[in-house]
Order: sequence, then structure tokens, then C-alpha cells
Amino acid sequence: MTGTREAGAGPGPGPVFAYLLLTHKEPAHVEELVDRLLDLSPAGQVVVHHDLAAGPEPWAGRPPARVHRVERRPVLWGDWSIVDVTLSMIAVALEQVNAQWLVVLSGEHRPVTDLATWERATWDSGADALVDDRPLPGRLRFGRADEDANRFLARCAHRWSALDEPAHPLGQRAMGGAWKLSRYGAPLGAIEYSHRRRSWFIGTPRPRGPLTGATFYKGSQWMALNRRAAEAVVGVEAPVTDWFRRCHIADETYVHTVLRRHPGLDVRQQLVTFVPDGPARPGPTRWMVLALEDLPAVWASGAAFARKVDPVERPEVISAIDAEVDRRRARPPEASAASGTAGP
Repeated sequence: MTGTREAGAGPGPGPVFAYLLLTHKEPAHVEELVDRLLDLSPAGQVVVHHDLAAGPEPWAGRPPARVHRVERRPVLWGDWSIVDVTLSMIAVALEQVNAQWLVVLSGEHRPVTDLATWERATWDSGADALVDDRPLPGRLRFGRADEDANRFLARCAHRWSALDEPAHPLGQRAMGGAWKLSRYGAPLGAIEYSHRRRSWFIGTPRPRGPLTGATFYKGSQWMALNRRAAEAVVGVEAPVTDWFRRCHIADETYVHTVLRRHPGLDVRQQLVTFVPDGPARPGPTRWMVLALEDLPAVWASGAAFARKVDPVERPEVISAIDAEVDRRRARPPEASAASGTAGP
């Protein structure tokens, strides 16, 4: 592990950026991704959590210089465990790496810009956090006039429990019928199904308690935050954290809501990770995986990262991204200035 260094100092000029990687498969690809991150970020550090259920750990548990591991735990989709592991990585980045900026990523991310240039721009922006989120309505409503808003707010407002998929088809059909009814009665309860976990999730009403009057925010868990914002996230009062432990898919709401309700933070709406558009209600297909035809939208987005990449089925996408980043990275500064951009 890295010892404490002077705030903002690193092996090169500029602040220390820590890239926090949530990974759950393909250790060799994780190792290659980390190499790429550190090549593009000469002063950067990486913190990795590899899901305990994912088999062998990258580097056989002995990471190289500038890479730090978090003790492995099982992580379940839609579960508080995702947030819990993210908070552990934030703590390592603050206490052991002494990072000045933290960027939350997955093992299926790819940098789509020269990170050294992006880090300087982010540091100079004066922002405390860069997020992609939106506020949710103040209360749940009956009917389906604003179904998405109801669904996302119910994930925050209700207390949720997981229920294994019924073994008998009749039981599964009954749950499906209950789900259809719940779409009209969100204030009374909510039901969702997860293809990934083959489970039903049941949400029941509860008093707002420590979040009475609060506005909930929903957005991408892939964000960047500076040290001040990160300290606010890990310093949240226990009743608020306990509330979110019983939310559904809290990784899309917890940090966003905490940042937005913290006084004095400059939280800016800015896309950090590009993700392709998908269906309104994603099924079991891997619709998020990037294809070559998605790359023009990636470059136009202004994001620093894109996901998901697949090194097994679509290695050509990774190669195309890296080649374009390297081409723009090698471009003389005067050419970048003339074109009005410093990178993808």
C-alpha cells in the first residue's frame, strides 16, 4: 500500500487521481485495463475490488506499483453491497493513496481520452463532483402517467426485500400478475424482477425518517468527485446510510442524493462515462456492449470513458478506441488548439 504523501503531490506534476475499479470477471482484462489507465495517467493510482465470487484475483492478489486492492467481498446486482464496496474503495483512496480526485469505474470501462489532459481540465474546473443525474419527484402517485419517475422514486422511498424466483410456473405467473398491478399503485408498494439475479424484489411503504423532505436523485454510478466531496460521502450520518441499505439499486441514488443535499459542494452535471442508449426496460440481453457503430457517439459525447467493452466478443472496439486516443494524444498541441479540442 502507498503511504501518505503531501496533498496533491504524485510521481509527476499535478494532483493525484485515483481510479476506483469494480470488477467481477476476466482478471487478465482487468490487468490490461489498469495498464492502460496508468499509461494515460502518469500520476494516477488505481484501487481495485474484484468480486469474491469471480474466481481468481488479478495479479494473484499481489498488485504492482500504483495499484491497491480492497479486501474481496461478494457483490450482488441491485444490492447495497455495491455501495458498500465503493465506500471501501473511497476510504482507501483517501487514507492510503491521499488522492485529490476519485473516479468510479468498472472492469468494462475504457478510457476514451488522454487522461492526463482530462485530469488537468477537471482539476482546473473548480467543481467538487461531476455527475450525471436528475432529481426525482417529491411523492409517489397512483396510475401510470409518469411510470418511470414512480418506479425510480419507489426504489428510494420504499423498504425492499429480495424473493427468489418461484420454482413452479404458476408461482412465477402470479408474481408477474402482482407486478402488473403494482405499476398502478406505487404509493402502496412496488414489485420488480431481476433477470440477472432471477429474483423478485418487493418494496413496501415506510416513513421517510431521516430523509423527510429530502429530494432524491437518480443517475449513473460512474462519476468523479474530489477529496472534499468524497469525504462528505464517507462521512454521512448513520441513519441516512441505514435508510439506503434497504433501498433497491442504491448505487444509482445514494451518492447522488448525499452529494446534492450537502451544503457548499459544487456538484456539476457532466457526463463522465458514455453508455449506449438501450431499451426502456432492459431484459437479459447485453444491450450495453459497445459496437464499432457506437464510436462516433462516444467521441461526440465529451465523456472521458465509455462502457461496456467486451475483450472476448468485440476486441475490435477496444483496439479502435485505443488507436483513436493514441492518435489524438500524439497530435501536436497547436493542432489540438486549432481544432478546438484537446482530445476525444
